[in-house]
Amino acid sequence: MKFNGKTAIRLPLIALYAGLLFAGLSASLPAFHSAAGSEEGQGLSADHALMLLQAGNERYVKGERTYPNQDDARRHNTAKGQHPYATIIGCSDSRAPIEHIFDAGVGDIFTIRVAGNVCDIDEIGSIEYGADHLGTPLLVILGHTHCGAVTAVAEGDDVHGSIPELVDNILPAMESVKREHPDLKGQELIQKVVEANVLRAIEDLLIRSETVRQSLEEKKMRVIGAIYDLESGKVEWMGSHPRQKELLEKFVKTGESHAKIKPTFIHTVFFWLKEKLPAEKKQQLIGDCKTYLGSIETVRKIEVGIPAGTPRDVVDNSYGVSLVVYFDDRAGQDFYQTAEKHLQFIERNKDSWTKVQVYDMIAQP
Repeated sequence: MKFNGKTAIRLPLIALYAGLLFAGLSASLPAFHSAAGSEEGQGLSADHALMLLQAGNERYVKGERTYPNQDDARRHNTAKGQHPYATIIGCSDSRAPIEHIFDAGVGDIFTIRVAGNVCDIDEIGSIEYGADHLGTPLLVILGHTHCGAVTAVAEGDDVHGSIPELVDNILPAMESVKREHPDLKGQELIQKVVEANVLRAIEDLLIRSETVRQSLEEKKMRVIGAIYDLESGKVEWMGSHPRQKELLEKFVKTGESHAKIKPTFIHTVFFWLKEKLPAEKKQQLIGDCKTYLGSIETVRKIEVGIPAGTPRDVVDNSYGVSLVVYFDDRAGQDFYQTAEKHLQFIERNKDSWTKVQVYDMIAQP
């Protein structure tokens, strides 16, 4: 696999043994693996942690798993505290069990699982706990082939309930793939989006987490992407985000995060809905505002709501749905107006409203 034009990381198992001999360790690989997740594991480097994961995955693929750190002694030992050597955020998919994939045991990996392996507020908070409190030297964003969440987004499936707010993190990845590869279809498109979604998750993390950026800047941890193949069981290592240096320079030096930089262009829209519009169509409109419009890359923030019903003469409660969209500048809003997702949103929902009123403003310092 190629990442940013470079060959994916492939550290042979022999490198692990060489590292063990260099350290003067005569123990076997499973014994070293057992120590890695205990208190002694706190001093491991990111390279050693990566080699442990690679070696474990190699055993898993070959059917030579050692099932380390799963006995009574390990359970009692880790009850006193945990010292995992890696944090991994992966998909909730039942076919991608993280500890099995890496032949790891109790206390070895700080595991975070969410559909689509996205990085939103809950996942980022968990990652920061692993990085800052547990001191894991390696963070892996692990996507996988045939991902259901990615497939739903790539194929434009209708999703309901709270799912739209979950998959809206995946939409920017799909947008970027379609711009770069407009002719891709089917599984080829889905696989490209799987890879782009790993990138997007890393980017979301670096933009939003000062803790992770600081750990990277101080070389306390390493953040890499990877893809797990459901059929072969093999993990392909993607390396660091190609724009990691740029993102760190942008936010670490300024001491700011994406969320702290105040947008200057604010776009407000009111929709008056048709009489007797089915409830599910109204919910579709609200959901599409978040997923379709919220996924456009120049959108910094989006808020969607319904009338509060405030009983004042100066308040107009006659509209059905409203949204407020924040952009860095006018150019961001201009891009939004012609974005494919904006046009798709209009096509999907144009029969739901009778009137649309728009107000644009420039925020004043």
